[in-house]
Amino acid sequence: MPLWAAAAVAAAAAWFLTTHYLHIFSEIINWDEFAMLERADRSVRFGTVVGDGRAGLVTIVLMPFVKGCIDAAHSVVEGRQLWMVITVAYLIGVYCLVRRWFVHVGRTDEGRVQGLIAVALLAFLPAFVAWSIQVRTDQAALAAVVWGGVLLLGTRYWQAIGAGVLFAVGMLCTQKGLYALALVGVLFATATAARGFGEGGNPGAEIRLAARRLGVGALAGVVVIGIYAYFVPDVARLTSESMIAGSL
Repeated sequence: MPLWAAAAVAAAAAWFLTTHYLHIFSEIINWDEFAMLERADRSVRFGTVVGDGRAGLVTIVLMPFVKGCIDAAHSVVEGRQLWMVITVAYLIGVYCLVRRWFVHVGRTDEGRVQGLIAVALLAFLPAFVAWSIQVRTDQAALAAVVWGGVLLLGTRYWQAIGAGVLFAVGMLCTQKGLYALALVGVLFATATAARGFGEGGNPGAEIRLAARRLGVGALAGVVVIGIYAYFVPDVARLTSESMIAGSL
């Protein structure tokens, strides 16, 4: 990458991080943020995870911020600082996901510029600028699923296990993680097709390898969700017949 381009990327990243951090203290608190911390507060007081239609992993993460709380606004600001780290991890994951796709299909010299463009199109979107400051379940789910996609586009089985774990974590943050998981699935399918049908590729072998990796990842994800359901039994209520009927 030319020096001027690297300098431009560094300047854009510094501008985003600085403005994002400063807005943490000035952005109006959304009612969703108060609702999330209120669920965390109820969880602390009653000793059971309150998800209100979600699996509740984010509620657990927020519990330390409301324990002994005497200033709700201060708790929101503290939570936003952690969420900034999660948001930055998500954006880095987007770059790595794009770059990993090109590496996985054998185009090792490509993906850097495309990854930076993907991050820029997302990070400087006005809706994202405002939304990403707030404490929401979405950022945590997106960060987990995107990094799971990075691992899934590897070649080793331990990476597939890690991908399954991260996919499960994303789904336990919010069921909307399924949308990001579908996108990762499309990227994985196209990468598998490119490897199999490219020059010197073996479609049958690539499909079998992809199926085994997906099976290992799915098993790891099921194990994680099962362990979570064992320690947080209220999550089982999300799969009741009434909840499924209501969702449909």
